[in-house]
Amino acid sequence: MPIVIDDFHYVADDAKGPLARAIKTAIPFCKVMLIAVPHEAFDVVRNESDMGGRVAQLRIETWSIDELTFIAERGFDALAIDDQVGVGKTLAENSFGAPFLMQDLCYQYAVVQLGVLRSSDKPVPAVEPVSWNGFFTGIADRTPPVIFEHLLKGPKTRGQTRVERVFRTGEKTDIYGALLYAIAIVGKATVSYKELAKILERDLVEPIQGQQITASLGHMATVAKDNRGNGDAAVAYKNDDLHVLDPFLLFYLRYGDWTAEKEIAEHAAQAEQPDAVA
Repeated sequence: MPIVIDDFHYVADDAKGPLARAIKTAIPFCKVMLIAVPHEAFDVVRNESDMGGRVAQLRIETWSIDELTFIAERGFDALAIDDQVGVGKTLAENSFGAPFLMQDLCYQYAVVQLGVLRSSDKPVPAVEPVSWNGFFTGIADRTPPVIFEHLLKGPKTRGQTRVERVFRTGEKTDIYGALLYAIAIVGKATVSYKELAKILERDLVEPIQGQQITASLGHMATVAKDNRGNGDAAVAYKNDDLHVLDPFLLFYLRYGDWTAEKEIAEHAAQAEQPDAVA
């Protein structure tokens, strides 16, 4: 009988070693499967040297553009939407590899853009929105991810004032707003420290020191972990790579109607109100 250990990345650090040794003992008699987020997948090997050569990784990749486009093809066919202009592919290219985000974009396109609520006897021609950015922004702003606010605020500073970061455009923010800006520019689920540092060096009046960037990325990961609720943390930082595990957060960072300066100002105004909720 195989043993399946789900969410292995949630196991306490001081328990991973003993658990790995127990797994090593069980391997000759049954198959053991560990399910974990990709950047934590081989912790069991690192915590038990004798496990080397006994473990094989089966990586579950994000959905490809073709796979995501297939969702649109099946749905549009069922609703008699005739897509001759490649709407399905455009939606797939902006789904960040997530099928549930693709389904939501298809739904919003069919209902909001075309007004299609049910299948029709006559084909309904697919038409592109006047502005794809406007279409995506409308969806992103409908339900901003709660974790976005936590990441933008960053950790508690115990009364210390954060250093102001000024963009070449004149916009001002702090290091966390600047990092979220850089993540949005890159627009990938996994982004390296070097990629973020390069964007900040290019777009800020004064570059941020590398140690400050890595420390802040670590703080963001801690904030995400502390506010993960019952699911996986939206953000993780490991080996100089930032992993954005929530595709809806990526979508909002890319298309949401936010700027770091505006959000910081709104937070400051709320904090000055006597009945403000922290």
